[in-house]
Amino acid sequence: MDYDDFLENLEEYIRNSELSIGETEILGATLNSLGYLIIAYGAKIDIDELLNDDTNRDTAFRVFLFGQGLIALGYSILWVVSLNRLKTKILENDYLERQNSLHTYRKVEISYLLSSFANLLRFEAFYELLILKDEELSEEE
Repeated sequence: MDYDDFLENLEEYIRNSELSIGETEILGATLNSLGYLIIAYGAKIDIDELLNDDTNRDTAFRVFLFGQGLIALGYSILWVVSLNRLKTKILENDYLERQNSLHTYRKVEISYLLSSFANLLRFEAFYELLILKDEELSEEE
C-alpha cells in the first residue's frame, strides 16, 4: 500500500467514523430529551399528589429516578461521541493536513465529561431521595 492509498483509506475511515458518531450523537440527545420529558411528567405527578393530599406514594420519586437515569446515560454517550470526534479531528490534522481547532473539540469533550459526572451525581441523589421516601412510607405503615 502506497501513501496515496493510505490517505484514501484514511479519508474513508474518517467519513465512516463521522457517520457513526452522528448516529450515536442522535441516540445520546434522544435519551436526554426523553429523560427530561419523564422528569417533567414526574413533576406533574408530584403536583397532582400534593393537590390531592396523596403524599403516601413514591411514584414521583421513581419517575424522577428513571428520567435522571436516562439523562445520565445520554450525557455519558455524548461524552464518548465527543471523545471520538476529537480523535477523528486529530487524525485529520495529523495525516490530511487539516486545520481543525483541537482546543475547541477538547472543550466540548471536557464539558460533556463534566455533565456526565454531574448527572451521575444527580442520579445518585434521586436514588437517595427515593430510599428516604420509602423509609418514611414504611414508618407510617
